[in-house]
Amino acid sequence: MVLDCLKPQRLAQFWAQALGYHPAPSSGPYVVLVPGAQPGPDLVLQRVPEPRAGKNRMHLDLRVPTLEPELARLTVLGAEALTPEPIDEDGFHLTRSVIATRSPRGACPAGTAALRLTTSAGGGGG
Repeated sequence: MVLDCLKPQRLAQFWAQALGYHPAPSSGPYVVLVPGAQPGPDLVLQRVPEPRAGKNRMHLDLRVPTLEPELARLTVLGAEALTPEPIDEDGFHLTRSVIATRSPRGACPAGTAALRLTTSAGGGGG
């Protein structure tokens, strides 16, 4: 997976901790994160010069046993809840709102990637 962003080094810190990934050798505009103990795809953060225009076209769905503890963990890492309550979407029951990474100063910079938390064991992709 490749995510375009303005500051890949900063976002890599969040995503590595959020996903349990670790940095792999990378250079230039890329920061590569690879899975730790769990299997999963590599995540490549690619620096781009222009800010995101409009809505994120991609987000990651993380399936978790319970929503609120995971939301609290990700908030400590620098995430922000974008909706106040869980929502129920077709195929995803008890989805906890979309959260997005933010900068250490609290502003949600253009070029960040969003993610959703869900407790659903079924349903389609996000």
